[in-house]
Amino acid sequence: MSSKPSTRTPSSSRERVGDRVTIYRRGRSGVYTADYWMNGCHHRKSLSTTNKRIARQRAAKLEHQIMNGKLKRKFSDVAVVDAVDRYLEFLEVENKAHKTLVRYRGELSRFAGFLEGRGIVKLSQITITAFDEFRRCRSRKIKPKTAYHEAVVAKQVLNWCVSRGMLPANPLADLKLKKPPRIRKPVLAQCDVRNILSHCSPAVHDQVMVLAMTGIRVGELQALEKTSVDLSRGIITIDRQITGPTKTKDTRRIPIHHRLRPVVQAILRANRHALLVTAAPSSKYPGGGHHINPKRLNEQFKAAAAKAGLNGFTLHSLRHSFNTHCINCGVPERAVKAWMGHRDRSMTEQYYELSDEESRRYNRKLWI
Repeated sequence: MSSKPSTRTPSSSRERVGDRVTIYRRGRSGVYTADYWMNGCHHRKSLSTTNKRIARQRAAKLEHQIMNGKLKRKFSDVAVVDAVDRYLEFLEVENKAHKTLVRYRGELSRFAGFLEGRGIVKLSQITITAFDEFRRCRSRKIKPKTAYHEAVVAKQVLNWCVSRGMLPANPLADLKLKKPPRIRKPVLAQCDVRNILSHCSPAVHDQVMVLAMTGIRVGELQALEKTSVDLSRGIITIDRQITGPTKTKDTRRIPIHHRLRPVVQAILRANRHALLVTAAPSSKYPGGGHHINPKRLNEQFKAAAAKAGLNGFTLHSLRHSFNTHCINCGVPERAVKAWMGHRDRSMTEQYYELSDEESRRYNRKLWI
């Protein structure tokens, strides 16, 4: 029994026409096909003939069009909302953090809704003028930093659409975004942290102290299990947060300070659940053991800070303060970066705030 002849063409039957195009016979009918690369993408086009001489002529014409930029790619006119959905699916495949996906979804849905309200439903209808109007409307409602982020995300998704053949060019390509200046935020000094702790309830006190003396994120504290605490080695291992892996998807180890050690020991003895810190029993969880509510903990922290005469601080301020205190105490930046879980030095530098008190202290060391 004879086997079916292969429809694949051996490389020896290929013939180059010019610098960019290769022709070969394809399929049982032997119709000539042109192979070429354009704009970084591979293309294949039927020459609709079995005659080699005609195939060469058509391939030469195709070569001329490519070399002179006369050959245009065909683009499907994709709806803005569909492009947004595809981009978010791409980010999920790229394993972006849950919070990032939530933020991008909100920003891009808002952008698509604005465009739709102006009759712009297709990607090809988007203009830089329409985007200017969107930014103008948003700037009245949000802070400059948030507006800047929304603009960056919009450019990102349109660049992605170009790379996926949904758009011939990004209509925002010529838009130059000016990053707003960073607003200097006050940092809690160690005496301020101690003052706030003195106004916290016992349970809140321990949770705030862990955050203050490790610099971890509140989502990481939520997910921290007892098995991640190694008192014999004096190390806490951070490998996840409540919504999944850590923000940078890396595992890091933080030493337990000698002042924090008795607090952690007390928590381990008192808590019979798997999580290191848990919320108080409730009607939904009468046995306790469920994770803490970051919003409620933040409110309790702000209330304690207000009693201490300190306003404008949140739980995340403790992370900034830890970063600043480490650097002021001479801890090498590479160590601070490792403890904080930052990908690069820029974030460690961004979290640092030089207080007037520390500035004067450093200045007193000069010209002794």
